Amino acid sequence: MDFYVDENVLIPRNDTEVLVEEVIRICKEEGNKDILELCVGSGAIAISLAKYLKDVNILGVDISEGAIEIAKRNAKNLLEYENIKFIQSDMFENVDGKFDVIVSNPPYIKSKVIENYSLEFEPKLALDGGEDGLEFYSIIINEAYKYLEKEGIIAIEIGFDQKEEVESLIRNSGKYKSHYAIKDLGGNDRVIVIYGR
Repeated sequence: MDFYVDENVLIPRNDTEVLVEEVIRICKEEGNKDILELCVGSGAIAISLAKYLKDVNILGVDISEGAIEIAKRNAKNLLEYENIKFIQSDMFENVDGKFDVIVSNPPYIKSKVIENYSLEFEPKLALDGGEDGLEFYSIIINEAYKYLEKEGIIAIEIGFDQKEEVESLIRNSGKYKSHYAIKDLGGNDRVIVIYGR
């Protein structure tokens, strides 16, 4: 699919296909219906899921009003049916209800590292994961269980060197049953799937 992007959103990366494909696989196997995407950006993840999982309901949220407008534009251009909606929200702030799947490719680059980036077109907001790069993983792991249906899953994209740190957050939370990691096309750890209780 061809996604429209501008300075409000990141350009979708190939590695994110690994996240999308795993969520599609799980939903088809387990019959998951209700999906929440955090940090939706251009809508590439949510829209791809909506396209390949036609019997699901998807809510995409982003703190950026500009990103939400881009996601809506892409959904209108790329989808033939209305099983997806987008709202502005700072993570879970404006989210109600429970979901079978919570998916996210949040900002995960350390603030200091971004200072060395040449960001001519893409927003720093969509990359900056705080001082340790883990700010949004902490929010997701510490809050998502409240919005998960029983035995629901969380699927997140991670930086190539963040697996151990994110796994530590999962274990320390004590909120989840199990998790596993998946490598990307380059052989780096890229996706973690977490199972709720």
